[in-house]
Amino acid sequence: MSEDSDMNVSRLSVPDELKPVVALAITRAQYLFPEIELSFDGENIEIRTGPSVDPENIIRQVRYTLYREHCAKRDASFRSVMTQALFT
Repeated sequence: MSEDSDMNVSRLSVPDELKPVVALAITRAQYLFPEIELSFDGENIEIRTGPSVDPENIIRQVRYTLYREHCAKRDASFRSVMTQALFT
């Protein structure tokens, strides 16, 4: 990525209930958006983008990724039970 002076830096506060999935969400978001840099300090996700990237769009996408990972983790046991019930 370009020099620090060209970077847009945004912070996204992470609610406690989403903190267990931050690492998964960051991994997914970095795969989907290789042009951004993400880090987590325990409370906030820092989003660093270049000047050609819309930071508001990236914030929306990271929020969605957090929610998606939260739902996947929350529903994993239910999916497992349903799969066993349907296919055994």
